[in-house]
Amino acid sequence: VLSPDIVRHLEHSQIRGLKLRHGRREYRLDDFFEVDGEKSDCLRLQGDLSKVRWIGYGMCGGSIYIRGDVGMHLGAHMQGGSIRVDGDVGDWLGAEMKQGSISVSGNAGNRVGGSYRGSLVGMRNGSIFIAGSAGLELGLRMRRGLIVVASRVREFVGLHMKGGTIVLRQGADARAGAWMKRGTILSFAPLEILPSFHSSGDFNSPFLGVLQRQLLAGVPWGAIADSPASLVTASQSSLASACSPQDQPGTGTPTPTPTPTEAISRSDLNSADGMGDQREWLVNLGWPTHWERLSFRRYVGDRTLAGQGEILVVDPSSLHNSAADRVPDLDPELAPDSQSCGFRS
Repeated sequence: VLSPDIVRHLEHSQIRGLKLRHGRREYRLDDFFEVDGEKSDCLRLQGDLSKVRWIGYGMCGGSIYIRGDVGMHLGAHMQGGSIRVDGDVGDWLGAEMKQGSISVSGNAGNRVGGSYRGSLVGMRNGSIFIAGSAGLELGLRMRRGLIVVASRVREFVGLHMKGGTIVLRQGADARAGAWMKRGTILSFAPLEILPSFHSSGDFNSPFLGVLQRQLLAGVPWGAIADSPASLVTASQSSLASACSPQDQPGTGTPTPTPTPTEAISRSDLNSADGMGDQREWLVNLGWPTHWERLSFRRYVGDRTLAGQGEILVVDPSSLHNSAADRVPDLDPELAPDSQSCGFRS
């Protein structure tokens, strides 16, 4: 329900009347949220949404801006548009997405960009940027696309990976690339390499500089356009507290008086919340600059599946760049749409 594809055609009263499911019951959107605005492909959400699932499911265009924590399945099966979250996100972020971009200023749960149970293919394209950490099985069965994580990731990064690119600033826990067939895992911190991968020597390529410029051009943490928007604000601390068994909206029993979260102003919505200019993003989060100058150790596998994937681990001695280094200038010819970023393995 909470998708630009839905609200772009609705008047204010129709948005308020949208149906939400809580357990086996169905409620109106305004039972839990305060709604402002109408007919817009820019949807802005505010409050504690940690128990709200499937936001942006299958969206084809438009944008979603969320201030607060979000529940599971954000951007699942996404086909276009952009999602920006100033907070943490639950499991299955961008699961089986086909296009679009998602950026998260906090942490993400398990199976980012992964496949659902019984599905053989996860993320097919698009890009996911995470400024915090991520959980288990990042990029599970991903086929194409780009995932960038600034903090350390838990076990089984790139499990059953079939293509695409995963970039790790702080590395990951054990079993990275297990049963990997194709694709690239690029780490700027030491990784524990499985014995089923074999060393293929040192790797240094000017293409890494191209990838860096694509990231600098594609990170969608710039200011939000000053355009009409549908603003949905959580009116209770959580859906669970709002729907206790003794007090259900729509059942004729009294409900608690909503306590709206403080309204956010247009200037707050347009701020980057400390992220700074997007060209400085990689440096601000401790990323090295001038990737084309770095040396990597290349490992190929997983040989248990005759896989041809690669894991590139930076040589610590080549990390001579500091945060004070100047961010390389953007060449428009080397900065295509962020949807096409990454290795086409």
